[in-house]
Amino acid sequence: MNNIIYWVKNLVTIISDILNPATVVSVIAIFVGSRNVTKQIRISRQPLLVFKIQDVENNVNKEDNISKTQIVENVGLNVAVNVNIYRSFLDNTRESFWYKKIYSLSPVFLKNRVRKNLYPFAKITLEESLGTIKVDGKKDINLLPLSHSYEIFIVQYQDMLGNYYQTLLRPQNGRGDFEKVVPPRKIRSKNVIKNTFIGHGEEIILPRFLKDGYNK
Repeated sequence: MNNIIYWVKNLVTIISDILNPATVVSVIAIFVGSRNVTKQIRISRQPLLVFKIQDVENNVNKEDNISKTQIVENVGLNVAVNVNIYRSFLDNTRESFWYKKIYSLSPVFLKNRVRKNLYPFAKITLEESLGTIKVDGKKDINLLPLSHSYEIFIVQYQDMLGNYYQTLLRPQNGRGDFEKVVPPRKIRSKNVIKNTFIGHGEEIILPRFLKDGYNK
């Protein structure tokens, strides 16, 4: 009987420790931390494209003539293949069904809280096809926005395993500077842009990741 009481007390103590708020917080912290570490390891193995403006020398007309150029550089640990850059021009003449039936009739405080992109359609045009960018490799690009209010650039590429990624560039002004670069995201096959003809445009329904690019 004493043994039973002893084991019951031990069991109660263990359960109490588990339900202790500090213990629960610690477990959650460890879980979240492990997820973050796993995510960082996963990201570190991907190709990672960064975009910058750099000064270059141009000696065609005048010595020491310095001009600005846009470059894309692969700072990841894997090769990026089939790198394509698309111009996405938002169609602001066609609202979504959600906007017409719900959002437009909602009170102002709700609209301010939601703040979603109301236009799901965009015209996608392939601007530049860069092929393969090796690790630490870089290539020149020339992306001049026509209207930064309704325009973003979508960069789509693959890793050596065939996984697709997309990242977004939001132009800031007519000089081609970029206000914001959204980190790359692995995408599903249904969201892959299949247009491979430079200058050829097609209309698509923006998935959430691309649609949010106009809001952030």
